Amino acid sequence: MAPKKQAVVLPTDNLVNDGAKVVWRIGKCIGKGGFGEVYLCEQNSGKAVSVSAPYVIKIEPSGSGPLFVEMHCYMRVAGKDQIAAWVSQKKLDYLGMPIMHSKGTYEVNGVTYRYIVLDRYAGDMEGIWKQNNGVMPVKTALTTAIRVLDVLEYLHANSYIHADVKASNIMLGLKDPNKVFLLDFGLACKFESKEGDHKAEKQDKKKMHNGTIEYTSRDAHKGLDTRRTDIEILGFNLLHWLTGRLPWLKLIKDCKAVAAAKEDHMADVKALVVSCFGAPNKTMIDFMTVVANMGFADKPDYDKLRSILKDGVTAEGLKYDGKISASSDKTAVKKGRTRTSAEIDSLEDRVANSPVRKARAISKSPALKPAIRGHGKSPVCSAPAAAKSPVRKTSRDISPARKAAVAKSSTARRAGNVKKKAVSTTTFLSPDSASSSSSYENMTPAMKAVYEMKKKKEALKATKVGKVR
Repeated sequence: MAPKKQAVVLPTDNLVNDGAKVVWRIGKCIGKGGFGEVYLCEQNSGKAVSVSAPYVIKIEPSGSGPLFVEMHCYMRVAGKDQIAAWVSQKKLDYLGMPIMHSKGTYEVNGVTYRYIVLDRYAGDMEGIWKQNNGVMPVKTALTTAIRVLDVLEYLHANSYIHADVKASNIMLGLKDPNKVFLLDFGLACKFESKEGDHKAEKQDKKKMHNGTIEYTSRDAHKGLDTRRTDIEILGFNLLHWLTGRLPWLKLIKDCKAVAAAKEDHMADVKALVVSCFGAPNKTMIDFMTVVANMGFADKPDYDKLRSILKDGVTAEGLKYDGKISASSDKTAVKKGRTRTSAEIDSLEDRVANSPVRKARAISKSPALKPAIRGHGKSPVCSAPAAAKSPVRKTSRDISPARKAAVAKSSTARRAGNVKKKAVSTTTFLSPDSASSSSSYENMTPAMKAVYEMKKKKEALKATKVGKVR
């Protein structure tokens, strides 16, 4: 694979004149890639570009391919009136298809650049996914997928496939973060000929394994352009969003191994879903079954796929309202199953970062901790703070008279304890006495255990004596 070209950072406040005689002023850079950059921009007003500018301009050197492909895709499918007509026809509240406001080329310091001007967005779904520790809430994930299906249906109706659906390419609306938009059409291509016929099932070695390796479809691994590619990629994304797992994640450095793993797992959809969730998940089994049963040139059943996902939302006890914000913290991870590696990592992070409540300071002198077996000396109790705890006196500080009184008191206590213990033991170890029954009820568990052991020994002794006689 050829190394990526280094992106050139442009100075701010450049002016771009497009073919429609609109002048765009370039602001600060807000994103960089291997080929180009994304800058804030707005129509020139003679002032510096505001940090709240509603547009962005995506710029790449004219020799790079992705923006050229993206620009031509937008030219064919991203017209404002064209999108509005589709929304009206399908009775949608909106379509998450970006609108291209301007395009063209311009030169800076002898270097020619290609650019497109798009709406500015608030962030991407990958950010939301990470905020949820790699396991996206069910409603958020399924609603996002429904909105992406709307865009894919629109693209397919215009003979295009996207070929690179993933969370980082799904953006949130700037004014309404409950709206999602599918961006980055650098891999978009036509699946039909000029005559409207589907491309032949002929592998293209130059296009093999195109896309994001963990999500790209089995067809894309072979270099084939099909509508089912987009649906399968969306399905793999859903599995990953909902569980943080895909069976081939450890293989992504080997394209062929990933392709083989996908072929194996798609041959048994239920096993694939279980390998991610740890248990069957009806929504994803139904969705991936539709994908697995699609033919090479088949038109996806978009309505059926959307219905499956909507049912998945209601199955969680949630209402489908077309908004991606979750009304519950529910995820597709069920209780009682083995946690996924991503969940464990997430849990460890939360534990490590959670605040630890400090032990309350003790005003009195603390008791000595018992010695740790095998570590020699007992731990030393540190002296308490002088201002809060009285300092315990040593034997050197006690008068002779006080020592004598303490010694006498200690001797008396020990004598009393020995007497009590003797009486208690006598009663306890006399199972034949009249008071043994009531005494037994007042015994501690430890005393009862000794009592039972004594009874067994006496019974065993009596048995042996009987045999001798």
